[in-house]
Amino acid sequence: MPSEPQREIDLDIIEKVKAHALNVGMSAWAWNELHGRMFVLFWFLSENPHDRKSVAYEKMHAIWHSVQSDSTQRQMVLAAAEPELRNQPKLFAAIKWAVDQTGELAKYRNAAIHIQTAFDGETSGPRADAFSAPTAHAARFNSLDHRKFWDDFTGDLVALSHYVGGLASAVYPVRLAEPWCDIPASRILGATVRTDRLLESLKAPTQALPMPP
Repeated sequence: MPSEPQREIDLDIIEKVKAHALNVGMSAWAWNELHGRMFVLFWFLSENPHDRKSVAYEKMHAIWHSVQSDSTQRQMVLAAAEPELRNQPKLFAAIKWAVDQTGELAKYRNAAIHIQTAFDGETSGPRADAFSAPTAHAARFNSLDHRKFWDDFTGDLVALSHYVGGLASAVYPVRLAEPWCDIPASRILGATVRTDRLLESLKAPTQALPMPP
């Protein structure tokens, strides 16, 4: 008779797997938090801040979750923002920056989460599986300094999540009290998608936006 398949992770790698799984789980949580706030921004862009009886939540929630692609959902945010914020170019530019920044971080998220890893006795961190991992993701994953990448990556996502929450508050102040903060610096991307001129142009307003009547 055939024997039962092994259900336990090999003892020689179990501690490394646990450490890696914790890092992946924390970053996945932060990613979901960011995209949850992207939805709130999408929802608020559909509301009329001058009509407190306007409730578009159910409709916008259904539309948002009819799309399974994170990147397509982010493009929906931009599509909603462009006509709504035609007279608020600074706020629109900040939303576009947040969407673009999330897209850049998604490259690392995909490499970090959607990849089979291998462990050996020679390295303390994971390596992309040599046989199954997509070549582009494997190269990015193996280039990471895993001793600091995960904290920096999760921190970038958390900071961007709060920034997006502040943008949602700026769009519809009566719904959310989170302040629109200055643009968050990315420890993962560094200066690759940020410039001093861009940072200056997207600084949060020094005065609070007026509340709707």
